[in-house]
Amino acid sequence: MRVSAAATLVLRNGKIITVDRRFSIAEAVAIGEGKVLHVGRSLEMQPFIGPETRVLELGGQCVIPGFIDTHAHMDREGMKDQFPSLAGSRSIAETVDIIAQEVVKKRPGEWLITNPIGTPPFYFDAPVMVAEKRVPTRWDLDAASPENPVYIQAIWGYWGWPPLVSVLNSRALEVCGITRHTQPPWEGIEILKDRQGEPTGVVLEHHFVPALEFTLLEQAPRFTLAQRTAGLSIAMQRYTAAGTTSIYEGHGVDPDLMLAYKHLWARREMIVRAHLLFTPPAKSIPEFREQVEDWTRAASGAGIGDDWLRVGGVCFQLSGNQTVAELRRRAKPYTGWAGHYHDPVTPEQLRALVMLAAENDLRVCVLADQIPEHVTPMRDLFDRGIPVTIETDGSPIEPLHALWALLTRCERETGEVIAPRQKISRAEALQACTLNGAYLTFDEERTGSLEPGKWADLVVLAEDLLTVPEDRIKAIPVTMTVVGGRIVHEIPQAMV
Repeated sequence: MRVSAAATLVLRNGKIITVDRRFSIAEAVAIGEGKVLHVGRSLEMQPFIGPETRVLELGGQCVIPGFIDTHAHMDREGMKDQFPSLAGSRSIAETVDIIAQEVVKKRPGEWLITNPIGTPPFYFDAPVMVAEKRVPTRWDLDAASPENPVYIQAIWGYWGWPPLVSVLNSRALEVCGITRHTQPPWEGIEILKDRQGEPTGVVLEHHFVPALEFTLLEQAPRFTLAQRTAGLSIAMQRYTAAGTTSIYEGHGVDPDLMLAYKHLWARREMIVRAHLLFTPPAKSIPEFREQVEDWTRAASGAGIGDDWLRVGGVCFQLSGNQTVAELRRRAKPYTGWAGHYHDPVTPEQLRALVMLAAENDLRVCVLADQIPEHVTPMRDLFDRGIPVTIETDGSPIEPLHALWALLTRCERETGEVIAPRQKISRAEALQACTLNGAYLTFDEERTGSLEPGKWADLVVLAEDLLTVPEDRIKAIPVTMTVVGGRIVHEIPQAMV
């Protein structure tokens, strides 16, 4: 065997699931210059081992290509750290105590914004997990913070069911100009009041898409670029610890988030490859069409950028709710908020926009809920040869959890198996979250499988993904993650 250069890293005596066309299984892999040099038997690695090569004994552990999360919302994982958590509080008094502890860290008059009430990441147990079985009121929060505005955020609507519940203290109500005479900006927002007609501080949104921060809470502070950049860096560390090596943000990103990515890229601090779609802050369908045409000249197909950060495509999200769309459109470009762009659309407009996308080699994503018999029809898609992918949607962030959910197809609350006919094999599921993800970003010749010449993006799992009991899949420890030949996550003592 001719070897042009020694490897920087060799992993041997394990189970290497390559996810190549034959779904080959090997024992070892050699890595050099950021790419896979050789995959084969452990004895075949010897020619690649030089004096500077780090050799790790897998001890039977499993190696797979790095996970490619094609709907990640990666920045959210770090942004949530910007707010204090109320998790663990089991009474109004405990919640108020947390607020009091956080307020002392603030300057006089500075806003205190917290994560939602309940247990993350979904917060489904709120408010029943609280002894009083209710959320706090303005007067509860005033006891902890009479001078600083306090805002307890609602959950993102698609994580649960309306209404979305936000809570403000008296100072926040005052700053935002919300009084007994304030009328909701539209019928989907409800300002709860007591018997005397005074706002209680509790605001409900009877829809899935939050609009409160664009209307009643315009005075609340937005994220800064420094916060976004720091949060994104934290998020990358957590995603690699979960085995994710690449992401595709097909839902689009706003200009502020794009700039945060650019800052990390310029500082060479990217440890997750990112393929982004840009969402221009257009205020109408005609304006958006013009911007799409401008962007597709540069960002169609594989897009523009390098191996770590690329912009390839334009995203527009269309909602049938005219009122919510109008409220959110007024706030564009949404500077400082982490959210989505929504616009109303008729079937005729949607057809025209989809054709425009197809003509410019852009990906099209359609969300179809309320159709249980067609929920995630993986078997049908695989049988038709469609390279479908698996995504986390950022809750939870672990691809192994998403893979487990896809294999079991169990409904979270009842345990009911949804459309069992649509089950796929473990090998197919692994392909969906590796090689197929690479296909989505036009990178199937560079990543998605462990083959010589491809990027050395891989994950070491403590247990064999193909044989471990099904109920353990989501809990398999990720002992190492390698991106571009560099170890970006490692559990000490997991290998020797």
